[in-house]
Amino acid sequence: MLSYSVHRGNFIAKNRLIRSATLTHYADKEGHFNDKIYETYHDLAMGGVGTIIVEVSLLNNCGAYEHFPRIDSDDRISEYNKLASVIHEGDCLAIAQLNQANYVKNGDELDVDDLSTDDIEQIIKNHADGARRAKEAGFDGVEIHAAHGFLLSRFLNSNYNHRSDKYGEDKNTILGEVFMAIRDVVGYDFAIWIKLDTKNEDCGITGNDCVKTCKYLSDMQIGAIELSCTPAIVGGIKAHENEGYNKEIGMEVMRHVYCPVILVGGIRSLEEAEEDLFDGFEAISLSRPLLCEPDLPGRWLSGDNTQSKCTSCNSCRSNPGHGCILNK
Repeated sequence: MLSYSVHRGNFIAKNRLIRSATLTHYADKEGHFNDKIYETYHDLAMGGVGTIIVEVSLLNNCGAYEHFPRIDSDDRISEYNKLASVIHEGDCLAIAQLNQANYVKNGDELDVDDLSTDDIEQIIKNHADGARRAKEAGFDGVEIHAAHGFLLSRFLNSNYNHRSDKYGEDKNTILGEVFMAIRDVVGYDFAIWIKLDTKNEDCGITGNDCVKTCKYLSDMQIGAIELSCTPAIVGGIKAHENEGYNKEIGMEVMRHVYCPVILVGGIRSLEEAEEDLFDGFEAISLSRPLLCEPDLPGRWLSGDNTQSKCTSCNSCRSNPGHGCILNK
């Protein structure tokens, strides 16, 4: 099933393997791309994956987030256009991940409860502007990042969101407004996905919360939902033993939504990936295994069922470029 093509919006992905957005830290301090980033995505695109979600693209200057790519002004479009071309050379779909990591105003970082209505409107506009730039750059779609403790995920988190207005009464409201603002700008020939937590380590987002949010977005006709969790990096994953740590909640999500659901998290074997697709997931998203082996998708698709070399040691988190230590 991995080799089956799939329609995504007006585009066709050549297979059901996705490279999940994974930060490289190769961008310079101002978030500009360089040859190392283009080389990294060239290797991924030529490795056989069908779709690449590019590492997080910041929607404004978030201060502390150095070496994160930024898509916060029109002068970045040419860099993203070059990156989209690199990805398309491998016959891959290119998805830009949009992230309002935090919100800084007058030098102060504001959290959910501190944001004015005008601030929230600016956050929504930032997403729409980022999506427009990605489309103008030749990307096939965007993914809204609403997981991993970044700002949109904190709107969903009861430990952060105590607002008494519409953004607190229904914590999903801002996601709906972001989605509609993007759709108004990019039209219907452009994919809009979202990344969500199935659960959060501080218990501010539960599995039931995730299901409700997914149903809300499915009813709004979101293009696809990629299910992750916080913390996103789980150690001790062993093939055929404890793979797919987001699958249980993902299965429950699929019982309540009509949109495609993408599974990420701890998938290390071809057998697990095929089983997950058989169980109804639209696609399988890989992160750490592709740091270790960019050509793993091609190997699996050729019939080689050898499991990923990734041992989930998580040394990639402290290695330059988040590269795998096995490749030294």
